[in-house]
Amino acid sequence: VPAIVGPSASGDAKLVVEAIQETGTLVISPSASSPELAVVDPTDENPGLFWRTVPSDKLQGGAISDYLVKNQAAAKNVVVIDETGPYGTSLNGVFKTAFEKDGRTVKTLSFEGESERSAAIAGATAAPAPAFVLFFSSQTPDVVAFLNSAATLPSYDNIPIFLTDSAANTDLLAGVKDKKRFPQVTGSRPALPTGPTFDLFKISYSGAFKKDPSALGFAPQAYDATWMVFYGSAFALRNEGALSGIGIARGLRKISKTGSEIPITPANWTKIADALGEGNGVNLDRASGKLDYDPATNETSSPIEIWKISTDAKNIERVTEIDPSP
Repeated sequence: VPAIVGPSASGDAKLVVEAIQETGTLVISPSASSPELAVVDPTDENPGLFWRTVPSDKLQGGAISDYLVKNQAAAKNVVVIDETGPYGTSLNGVFKTAFEKDGRTVKTLSFEGESERSAAIAGATAAPAPAFVLFFSSQTPDVVAFLNSAATLPSYDNIPIFLTDSAANTDLLAGVKDKKRFPQVTGSRPALPTGPTFDLFKISYSGAFKKDPSALGFAPQAYDATWMVFYGSAFALRNEGALSGIGIARGLRKISKTGSEIPITPANWTKIADALGEGNGVNLDRASGKLDYDPATNETSSPIEIWKISTDAKNIERVTEIDPSP
């Protein structure tokens, strides 16, 4: 198998990458955002076999801190409940480093299994009561369990809750039985895309599946990741005469932020495949936003959206947007 699209969670992606590192298979994830997965010193000769169409949590962790510091001045002491592993541990590490300045403190309660998660949820509000409880897990069921448990505990009545991208989807909205904590929730995620390429994707997706992809987490990123495998394959076949993970990765290194933007659409397949096949750089406008990879890191970037749950508990709504790239 030359390429795999997925997995979605950072912990799963790390296990897959480690399991197949000797096979030469490229792994491209739409949502595995852990900094632990970053490729070290990629080059055209050795481009690295892990790619993603979502920005690293180095951006999201800093954006969460920035939002709390600037908009929640009273949040001097917070508790983070984090899933032990590439996602929760790494995101908390980035957040903690950025947040713990000027006398602010972060208390961390980590969990691996269900019993540890329950203990962390119960212990998070112990005196002195925190100004915020943040919950970092790559798994939506963990977040559902957290909100269901918090709904039963009076100690959470007056404490704001902060979640991340794994909670910004319809699975969470439908899975939480007692929605009494929804008004206390704020969260973060890579900003939703806008523009003609996303609009075309949204119309096509809605027509095929009768669902709004904006409410499904990383559907646009998964779409883009799949097309990127196709484009990298065109480069590999025309320049190296064979389909391989490293050949596809070398093709992806040709995706640049210079030149005229070409939307990722079925109609532009030939145009993009021919350009990459000739070894030229291509500036892609993707369904999930601008696709500008840093050749020094193989990483893309994105503004971070701060969101809340709508009053009718049916939708995720945008509060503001933070550009952490500077």
